[in-house]
Amino acid sequence: GGRAGGDGGAASFEHYFAEAELVKIKAPAEPPAPLAEELGVASGQLPPAGESFDGLSCGAFKMQQLAGGAQAQRLAAFKQVQELEAAYALLEEYDLNHRRAAKEGGKGFGGGVSANEFANGLDKEEREKLKAAVALAVKLSRRVQLGICATDAAEGIATLKGWVSGLEIPRGALHGMDVDGVVIPDDELPSPCYIKYNSGTRTFADVRANGGQVWKPGDAFLNGYDGDYRGVALVPVEDLTKTKARLDGKDAPSVSVAAGLELLGDGWGAEEGKEDEEAPFRQYAYLPLDLFL
Repeated sequence: GGRAGGDGGAASFEHYFAEAELVKIKAPAEPPAPLAEELGVASGQLPPAGESFDGLSCGAFKMQQLAGGAQAQRLAAFKQVQELEAAYALLEEYDLNHRRAAKEGGKGFGGGVSANEFANGLDKEEREKLKAAVALAVKLSRRVQLGICATDAAEGIATLKGWVSGLEIPRGALHGMDVDGVVIPDDELPSPCYIKYNSGTRTFADVRANGGQVWKPGDAFLNGYDGDYRGVALVPVEDLTKTKARLDGKDAPSVSVAAGLELLGDGWGAEEGKEDEEAPFRQYAYLPLDLFL
């Protein structure tokens, strides 16, 4: 039955379940400690076995819903970590093969020409997989650095624009195109050239190294380059607030990202914008210039 009414003109409705309407469900066992902590459930808060389900206040029903949501979040976080590790593995394999091609081919300074031939010889499927791996690594990074080795400034700038747009990372100013505000003619720009890009801020040491110019997110610097390598060096600085890092001895699917970072202690859950010294250094070179063109 039910009743409608209210005080002071405010409408309300109350419904009373008949005993026949109630569904009996079995109360779940005490949840594992990590899950109980996540859900804020203390010992003794579970309902007794056979508690009637009224759809609103039944503790057993709420526990089942919360547990399902937490488990889904854990599995999603674990899947993301698996995908990121697979991306790193693919990039590491490319980097290794690129170095091997340079060493074994030996053409050009440092084997650069041989390495370029390897990079340019990738088929469409290999390029798509490599592109996806780069995109995921960058997406889950705190910041990313790019080192572009190009034949001339035009090629370098086109590569910079393509990668920045394709990866949806900050677009800043390109320094090195003028002298005291006077634009350098295209035919006088460095050739070959090297463009250094950073999606985040840099240290005072970097500012001093670049003639006192403040490095803002997305800024890039164009300089001369006398090597034979052509491609993009990628340095993704891992954001450990978005990934589970490495939980030695832990069952990954049963540990949430937040819980994992807590287990690892100070330094792993660094605040946004702060460098995490324990994040592993990763560099992959040299990726095809036109990967995002």
